[in-house]
Amino acid sequence: MAGTIIRNPQTEPLDSDFTRDRLSRYIILGLFVIGVPLIFILLGVVIAVMFFDNITLLGAIFGLGGGGLVMIANLEQLFIIRNSTTGLFVTQNILRSFLGKNDVNVVYGPGVHICFPWERRLKGNSIALQEAAQDFNFQVQCSDGLLNVTGSYRLRPDPKRPVPFLTGVAAVAEEISGLIITKAVTELKTKKVKSAMRNIVELTDILKDEFVGTEVKPETDIEKRFGIIISDVTIEQMLPSKELQRTMSALSEASAIAEGTAILLGMTRRAASDKLEVDPTFRTQYNEARDRFLSVSGNLEGMDISRNEYLLRFDGLDPEVIKDLGDIVKNPNFAAAATALGNMGGGGNKPKRTHRPKQSGQTKQ
Repeated sequence: MAGTIIRNPQTEPLDSDFTRDRLSRYIILGLFVIGVPLIFILLGVVIAVMFFDNITLLGAIFGLGGGGLVMIANLEQLFIIRNSTTGLFVTQNILRSFLGKNDVNVVYGPGVHICFPWERRLKGNSIALQEAAQDFNFQVQCSDGLLNVTGSYRLRPDPKRPVPFLTGVAAVAEEISGLIITKAVTELKTKKVKSAMRNIVELTDILKDEFVGTEVKPETDIEKRFGIIISDVTIEQMLPSKELQRTMSALSEASAIAEGTAILLGMTRRAASDKLEVDPTFRTQYNEARDRFLSVSGNLEGMDISRNEYLLRFDGLDPEVIKDLGDIVKNPNFAAAATALGNMGGGGNKPKRTHRPKQSGQTKQ
């Protein structure tokens, strides 16, 4: 029928989804409601005959009142089970257990229900059906570095398997997290960090196929074992370790500097690299362009770049003298001496003479 909403028993359970002998419970409740007052009426009549000269009517009235109070006071505790809209409750049928019968555990769904007075009700057997999220995080050693992975999965109790859920609830979160992490590590350990980070959606799909039930595979082994329903698994974030992040950042910055330097030279990065290989004198021009780019981009913080330039005039000198001077300039010792001289001259500081004060009482020779 058009417009009909189909109920999903896994997400919207009803008490009718659970099998138990409801008629027998109503019969026992009726016997209790009628029998307790009747017993008290008979007891009141007997007491009236024995002690009050056959005033049976008064004894019956007092017996009815006392029996009604006893019945009402114990009705809720012995026969009534109340569950929330998203709650289940599991009792133990002590009589069936004593007789060695099967189906000792009895499940009650959402709403108000009638139970046997000999069913044992334990506080820990109440199950809330709300979905809960569980986070997990782990590190995996990829082929070229350490990767930090965070994610989460969502699960809720399976109404069809309340007893397996109660027996495994203490360990279910840790167990599922361990299985998910093991599967993820197996998928990631052979990949490179950047490749793994690009395939976060692919890894999520692999984990869902392994742990989340589908129409083709309604229930996974882990769901059957723990009495749960895993509705989703998500890998939320993949980040390199801090050490690897610093390395990747340095590589990216170096690439950007090389690209910017080439742009300032009016060349492509490849052309600049090729020219550095074939023309060693191009290194000076390249370094100057790189320093300008660092300055423009604000990357000179913490760097001290200084140059000393000297202007030599050879006007009027004999050509032989100029040739000799050229040979001297090419000497490495001359370069070191020139640098030292520049440092002394640039500072403008001259050594100060220190005069020792005369000591008192010293006589001049």
